[in-house]
Amino acid sequence: MNIIGLEYRTSRNGGSWLWPSNDTNQWKYINKAEHWNFPFEISNLCKNKNLVIQAGGNAGIYPRHYSTIFKHVVTFEPDYKNFTCLSVNAHSDNVIKIQACLGASKKNVKIDFPLDKGNLHQGGIRTLETEGTIPLISIDESFNLTPDLIHLDIEGFEAFALMGMVDTIKKSKPIIVLETNGSGDDYGWPEDKINSLMESFGYVILKKWEHDTAFGYKEKL
Repeated sequence: MNIIGLEYRTSRNGGSWLWPSNDTNQWKYINKAEHWNFPFEISNLCKNKNLVIQAGGNAGIYPRHYSTIFKHVVTFEPDYKNFTCLSVNAHSDNVIKIQACLGASKKNVKIDFPLDKGNLHQGGIRTLETEGTIPLISIDESFNLTPDLIHLDIEGFEAFALMGMVDTIKKSKPIIVLETNGSGDDYGWPEDKINSLMESFGYVILKKWEHDTAFGYKEKL
């Protein structure tokens, strides 16, 4: 019996990875070439590669890839199974791993896995703003970072994370990549509202993919 609920899997893209044993959807998703190589494609947009802030870290594939490109990686993942896998898979010394959600303030919240996708542990974690046990933290309140890239893949909670890092964005003017697949609608942040928020920061769209958008500070382009 696998009481821990984790197992090692071999990716067709290479390597052995510790993974939640009851996940199928996220494993299939991340192993597609366009997703597996996504951090490398994003990194081509960055002139400097000193620090990347990445969330959610999931089981660690993106943070591990970024660790081969950037000097420093700071990654956030709230779920304990994913975080355990991330800690093993992205084990390089240049990866700082934090088990928390990103938001606009400091408090404890709950997380949830949507059931409509037919898999209880498939990576699409939703942040619930009800009181719970998972730390929700603000980048501005908790850190003094100067990132070259911010990459957020946090299932619709991107706007709240952005509002918790306004000072960091103004100071650093990093490339920012956000998931824009409609998941923000449930939080009152559809894609056009996200675009308006980024415009208010002085950002313009650099590149669009099927589910993500890259923004750059227009005065640096």
